[in-house]
Amino acid sequence: VYKRQVSTQSTRTKIDQTSQMGGEKDNKKVDDKNAKKKEEETKPVVPLTPAERRAALLQDIIGAVSLLERSVAMDERKFALRALRRLPQLRRRVDGSALRQLLPLYYPDSAAGTLAQLLEAIGTCADESALKADEEPASAEGAVAQDANAADAMATDNDDNDGAAAAAAVDMPMPVASGQRGVLLPEVDLLWRVLVALFALDRRQVAAASAVLEAALEVARDDEWRRRRSLEPLAWRVERYAALAAERSGAAAGGERRDGVLAALRRAALRRDDEGSATLLAIAVRGYLAERQVAAAYKLLARTPLAADRVSAAQLARLLFYQGRIKAVQLDYSAAHSCLQQALRKAPRRGARGFRLAAQRAAIVVQLLMGELPERTLFAGAALAPYLALARAVRVGDVRAFDDALAAHRAAFARDALLSLVERLRHNVLKAGLRKLCASYARIALGDVATRLRLESAADAEAIVARAIRDGVIDAVIDHEAAFVASRARENVYATYEPAAAFHTRIEFCLKTHDDALQAMRFPDRMGALEAEQKERARADAEARELASEIENDDDDGDDDMMDD
Repeated sequence: VYKRQVSTQSTRTKIDQTSQMGGEKDNKKVDDKNAKKKEEETKPVVPLTPAERRAALLQDIIGAVSLLERSVAMDERKFALRALRRLPQLRRRVDGSALRQLLPLYYPDSAAGTLAQLLEAIGTCADESALKADEEPASAEGAVAQDANAADAMATDNDDNDGAAAAAAVDMPMPVASGQRGVLLPEVDLLWRVLVALFALDRRQVAAASAVLEAALEVARDDEWRRRRSLEPLAWRVERYAALAAERSGAAAGGERRDGVLAALRRAALRRDDEGSATLLAIAVRGYLAERQVAAAYKLLARTPLAADRVSAAQLARLLFYQGRIKAVQLDYSAAHSCLQQALRKAPRRGARGFRLAAQRAAIVVQLLMGELPERTLFAGAALAPYLALARAVRVGDVRAFDDALAAHRAAFARDALLSLVERLRHNVLKAGLRKLCASYARIALGDVATRLRLESAADAEAIVARAIRDGVIDAVIDHEAAFVASRARENVYATYEPAAAFHTRIEFCLKTHDDALQAMRFPDRMGALEAEQKERARADAEARELASEIENDDDDGDDDMMDD
């Protein structure tokens, strides 16, 4: 027993020494990593030259295409999704010269018609940019924009030489030429079409982008390629951008276009593609709301189940935004405000400024309809100036100021699709004005109320006052014969039991919080220590009995030997 105890103690000592050495090594690794981070942060950032930037852009585009080819070769959808994640970054950096250089390297001779269409769309964007640059007035910013647009428009024959020189500067392998390629993959074709369409959309060439996307839709909806799993993410993205281009061009969202989106939504739901279902559902709901078919949009959202944990935050934010707009139209302001706040939280922090502004505008109007006043810090920027004027009018209860703000910014409210909700705010302004009048006057004639609130007649003022009394907005009495409103005298609140009841409620809340905290606390497990001690004692007793039995057996063997002698 003594030997076993000594060996156990030595083993524990070795384990402790090993753990201490490991901890010191881990701390040293962490210190080395922190030192490297500090060196990288303090290291001066060297700006890239134009040739290096162009080479990096070409390399990123070629890398995205390579990911798609790898997705097809290995039948793995994750590589296609990884290529699509690069699309927003490429959209910000891509230019016409890079597209003109790389497109002929990927399209074989059999796809010469498609290549000509894409190059024509790029050329249209370049021509329009050069034309706008010539028409701009001479100024510092106009000169810079003119130089950039002219450089993009004039880049024709020199693009291949510049791209080759940039590739050679960073030892970048160029893709195989079109003559050496076989059949063009539909995934690669759709990626190039999407890049060209986004290039045209960002330069406000909606017609060129629509033509490219319509041709891409034919490829995405083709029965020959419909069952390719690697094509699905690109097909859903093409549907989204095609709907966006159609909306900007003023085309109707219904008819065959909506039927195609709903058919794609059914296919995505049958294949349990949650991301694709969310994308297509957002497209369909947006189309319904654009045509003011709120009931159809509500039914589609209610009958399309989605797993929120399997959908990206961007798509979930879009769906929550549309759901908030639908709830606001249906007079469910609390649910609408909750959906809009969740959409703002799930929106990306970088970029998506237009979406955040749209959600913020809708949230402000819904909050005003709920009878609450938004914080002043929310109205930063000129984009929310019309809504700041509305909030000021609602807070003061000034009907004249509200009418002036509505008349001045009616076009902005209609453009934001919030005009109907803003017009509902007139009742809130009237309630605030009535509350202010009743607080200022003990008795006021209904004709004066109509004059102050800019109503047509005393009868309208009487109806509005009666509704406000019924809703509990004001505490007053209407004298119909004398045609005046008498406010009731306010009682001293501290002479009633209301402060004591409020104090009692707070004490109950504090006591309940204390009890919940006690129940949630974790105490040391004493029963576990007792059980371990009992097991140790039992083991020691078993060893002692075993040792005693061995000694007894040795004594018996000695007696037997003596009897034999």
